[in-house]
Formats: sequence, C-alpha cells, structure tokens
Amino acid sequence: MVKKIKKKCEYCNDEFERPDSINGRGRRFCSRKCMYDWRKNNNWITTKCMHCGKEFRHRKKEDKKFCSLDCFQVSDYKKELARKQLTENNPMLYQKNIDKIKQTKLKRYGDINYNNKAKSKKTIIKKYGVSPAFWAASNGVKISKPQQKVFEQTKKDFPGAILEEYLKDVGLNVDIYIPSQKRIIEVYGDYWHCNPEKYNDDYYHKQLHMTAKEKWIADKKRQQKLEDAGYRVEVVWENTIA
Repeated sequence: MVKKIKKKCEYCNDEFERPDSINGRGRRFCSRKCMYDWRKNNNWITTKCMHCGKEFRHRKKEDKKFCSLDCFQVSDYKKELARKQLTENNPMLYQKNIDKIKQTKLKRYGDINYNNKAKSKKTIIKKYGVSPAFWAASNGVKISKPQQKVFEQTKKDFPGAILEEYLKDVGLNVDIYIPSQKRIIEVYGDYWHCNPEKYNDDYYHKQLHMTAKEKWIADKKRQQKLEDAGYRVEVVWENTIA
C-alpha cells in the first residue's frame, strides 16, 4: 500500500493528501481548479486603460494599454503614433526617396516639381466621395455623401461648424459639431443605423453583428451620454436629406 503524506495547497493553503511516490511528489495543489486559478493569477495582470482609466485584465506576455479597440481608436496615443508615422517614420521624407521622386518626375513630365492637382482631386473624390478639403478637415476619416451635404448646409448658417470632431470630455467622435451652441448633428445612414422606416426590430445586420433593435439601443445610449454631458444632439436620417 502506497503511503500518503499531508501537504498544503500552494493556492488555497488547504491541507490535502498525496501519495508518497514518484508520481505524487510533484503535486502542489489540492485540485485542478486550484491549479488553474494559480496559473491565471500568475499569468494575468491588471492594467489601467490609458484612455478611459478603466481597469482590465490581460496576459502578462501581452503588452496591452487599452481595454478595447474603441478606446485605442480615439486615444491621444494613437494620434501620436500617426504623427510619428507621418513625421519620423515616413519613407517619403527620406532624402534618397525625395531625390528619386524628383528624377522620376523629371523623366516623365520634364519638371522635378510636377504636381497634377486636378488628377489628385479626382482620385480622392472617386475613392472617398469627398473633396480634398473635406478629407483634410476630417483627419482622414471617410466622410459619407449625406454627411458631407449636411455639413455644407450647416456651414452656411454656422461658419464655425466642425466636421468629425473628437470630444475629449465624453471620449466620442461626432459627425458635425457647432461649438458656439454646443450642438451636435449626427447623420445616420439608413443602412448602417437600421432606419426604423425601412427595417424591422428583428432584422440582423451582418456587418454590425447585431439586430436593428440592438443598434437602436446602442445609438440611444450614445445620444444620452452626449446629452448628459450638456450637448444638444440632433439626428438627421439619410432618407430626409434632399
């Protein structure tokens, strides 16, 4: 008969018996649950999100700084990364590449400073549906044609209106912001926001991975968050834009 000896569990400190044999000497825990909990506590850490300050758990080997992709997308950290990419790591700023571009322009067009602005404008409009001025104003965010149209109309009455503004106090991007009135205009696409006039509440949106009703609830929560922060929120549906 194999002799048994008592030992303390390295996780819960409860005493348990293990066989005094080669197979039993390696046992450090009273149960598999304790073993898995010990592994989890030693391999997982708690980190504070750099954007919203919320604490979240992740594996030690993963260098995570944000609790979600949404926080990363609107964080100052990402903006700084983008700035570095444009100013420090952009290969188009290396002198050897600048010289090579000039040589190519000279060979093709006979001018080292050749720049076809009309062609560039057509390409941007074709690819993104907006003019270069709108593209620059939106910080590179793709602007829909309905949103562009509403912004153009708003700009006539409120010259200080801003396209695609990030509001730090609520951590959200809004379609159009009028600072003088602390007013927000959200342009809802019929498809992406499941217009109630066109979709039933049980309609499942494959791209959003949620039902129309769930999308309406999410939009309502977002709107409530903005209103609680003191903003006036106006929603304009795509089908109402002339």
